[in-house]
Formats: sequence, structure tokens, C-alpha cells
Amino acid sequence: RRGDVKTHQAEPSARVIRLFPDRRYGFLEDDEIGEVYFHANSVANGAFDELEIGSTVHYLAEPGEKGQQATVVKPVGKAHTPISAQSKRVRGDHE
Repeated sequence: RRGDVKTHQAEPSARVIRLFPDRRYGFLEDDEIGEVYFHANSVANGAFDELEIGSTVHYLAEPGEKGQQATVVKPVGKAHTPISAQSKRVRGDHE
């Protein structure tokens, strides 16, 4: 109809808090809902390898087996993170 304004709900924002590059997944921290799991396949444009601890992303999520799971993750810019935060990048089977 004319005169109706279509509104779009903004995608939530989160920060990358843990990455497991060898296993191709990680976790986001959303201030409102907590931790959100994501798999490399959900990262737009194959940008999983460009993510760093502290990276800001927009995402869409749905309930998964163990909590919220991101279905789409879109990096929005590189965060300037201290070296100590970068050391949280995990290699291997630690969880």
C-alpha cells in the first residue's frame, strides 16, 4: 500500500570472544543474550579466517541444540585488540 513504511529490524551486534580455527567454529558475545555459537560456514563471504578475537559482527541466530546458534555472521570491521586478547585464539582440541 502507498504511504506504508516498511521497517526492518536491525541485525544484532556481537563481538567474537573465542575462535577454534582448526575446528572451524567460534563463539560470539551478545550483551543481551550471552554467548552465540557459530560455524565457519555461517560467516559471510568466507571471511572466517579474517575474524579475530574482539571483531565486531552483525548476525542472525536461531535456537540450536545447546543454545543460540548464528545462521549468518557478517563482519563489520576489524577491532583493535590487545595482544593478550589475541592469545585467546585456540588451536587444537581444548574444549
